[in-house]
Amino acid sequence: MFVKEFDVICTKPMVSYIVTSLTLYMDRKYIRYTTYLYAYMTLRLATAVEASSLRSIGERKG
Repeated sequence: MFVKEFDVICTKPMVSYIVTSLTLYMDRKYIRYTTYLYAYMTLRLATAVEASSLRSIGERKG
């Protein structure tokens, strides 16, 4: 269950994000924007992983 949720939460956004960041990185003036985007996505990814792991722990206990 956790792995399935993790895939749904992370895989699609990460693929599109990598493509976007590479595209933006090619254009030098967007480096700052790419850095912000990278930080935001990392934070969001960490939150999503934490939320789904907490949910799976709760399911095991319950």
